[in-house]
Amino acid sequence: MNGSGGFEGELHDRLVAFAEPAPPVTRDVVAAVRRGAQRRRRRMRVTAAAAALVVAVGSATVVWQAVPDAAPAPPGRSAVPPSQLLGWPTRTSGDSAPGVGPIERAWSGGHTAFRVLYAGALPPESEQGTAAGGVTTQVAVVEGRNAAGEARVAVLTGRAGTWQVRLDAAGFGTPPGRLFVVLDGAAGPSWVIALSAPGSPAARVNNLAGQPLAFLVAGSVEVFPVPGDAVTGLQLHVSPPSSDLETWTLRRWATQGAPGARVRLVVPAERVR
Repeated sequence: MNGSGGFEGELHDRLVAFAEPAPPVTRDVVAAVRRGAQRRRRRMRVTAAAAALVVAVGSATVVWQAVPDAAPAPPGRSAVPPSQLLGWPTRTSGDSAPGVGPIERAWSGGHTAFRVLYAGALPPESEQGTAAGGVTTQVAVVEGRNAAGEARVAVLTGRAGTWQVRLDAAGFGTPPGRLFVVLDGAAGPSWVIALSAPGSPAARVNNLAGQPLAFLVAGSVEVFPVPGDAVTGLQLHVSPPSSDLETWTLRRWATQGAPGARVRLVVPAERVR
């Protein structure tokens, strides 16, 4: 009982002490509290300034990076990235290749980076190959950039040194591994000039019946006839190294001219298998 009474008495004394008025706050205590608050405010201002500096530097970096991309294109240049030039070496067929100068002058527009991809004569047995009087028809496939910097591909035909642009088309954003130039005639088959890029794998061109029409190797040019209505039905069988045989369809890239005298550019379109 005595232990219990002692505990109760001590508890009573402590509660009475807590209930008594607190001693007055001295000036020293107030000054110390104020000094602590001032130090905390100074730390907060320094931290906020540092954060603002980081944000400002980051924003300046973003703006500096964005300005060059947003700048307008120089006069005479396209704001759209130009398509790529093929840059393939010149291929020829026939006994003599035509001169480059007349071909370049016939393709008006002041093209830069001018290059002849192919120049040669059509086979005499083709409808377009030999005109009246035995004049041989020559064909040139060229590329270059126009005044706006865009890559262009053109096909010209020439007789007796006089050249005519038969097709002028946009270049390729992704250069194809092969390019087919098709010259249609009013009667008889169309004639295909098949150009292969340097380093491209071997390929075979089949008709709709699965019969081979031409064999293509890297950097080669082949000229062969195809029935005019069967051009878009051709298939390209490619043999890349260390892989299975690939089969590709062909699609028209550009066409110019009236039926019976058309010129078409055809490129591999879609892999079938």
